[in-house]
Amino acid sequence: MIAEGDISLTRAEYDLLIRGHTWIRSVDPYASLSRGWSGIFVDMLEALDLAMTEIAVERPGSHVRVIEFTTKSKFGSMRVYCGLAGVSGPPDGVWRLLRAIIDRAEERSALTCERCGAPGRLREVDEWLMTLCDAHATLEERP
Repeated sequence: MIAEGDISLTRAEYDLLIRGHTWIRSVDPYASLSRGWSGIFVDMLEALDLAMTEIAVERPGSHVRVIEFTTKSKFGSMRVYCGLAGVSGPPDGVWRLLRAIIDRAEERSALTCERCGAPGRLREVDEWLMTLCDAHATLEERP
């Protein structure tokens, strides 16, 4: 009963969310984002904006860019994958800071309905793991 078009943002909607985040240099053309997680995604991008500003102050000469940025749903939660470029000095601290922000967003998505953004829990639907609220789980269970 899973209708992918109903759950994922269109590519235009996705691109609109990342527009203005100039540190994102390349986006996977197959990136996808469940509609209910868009608020979590926006919060994550705003936190990453602040982190990028902090990195620029702490590491003069760094022009940190995120490359090969992608999101997808995996095992019922949002996953974010990316690489880094333009870091002056050892990248470990930079990566830990960015990864902590991404990890928090992924953890929030595991408790959020991917259809509507309401509180949800992990469920199995047609052999797929999805995080859904009670209302959307009921809709998915209909024949």
